[in-house]
Amino acid sequence: MYRKDAKIPTKDEFGRLIETNVILPNHEAILALIDKNSSLIGSSKPLRSVIGKYQRHLAVLQALRQKGDFSDPYIKSKEAGYATDFSEVVENEIDSSNEVLAGQRVVH
Repeated sequence: MYRKDAKIPTKDEFGRLIETNVILPNHEAILALIDKNSSLIGSSKPLRSVIGKYQRHLAVLQALRQKGDFSDPYIKSKEAGYATDFSEVVENEIDSSNEVLAGQRVVH
């Protein structure tokens, strides 16, 4: 979606449409779920850290787009880059939680 030939990557028209109509709404829905269920996150430092990175990335991305700037947030700040380990950390946390739950007894 980014033009690789530019010194600063910019989105082409198709990439902008996909980002505007699919990617950004998906990001916003994910953040709404995180906000609604934040009490379930618990004390997992890796999970809290990656969620913070994800929130920072989306905040910078939204601010750039509102200004009409279609560059990659990573170009503006390395800390604003997409949390590439987001899915992995979330999946690991789900697996760990499932293991804990599987080991618990249910009292009837």
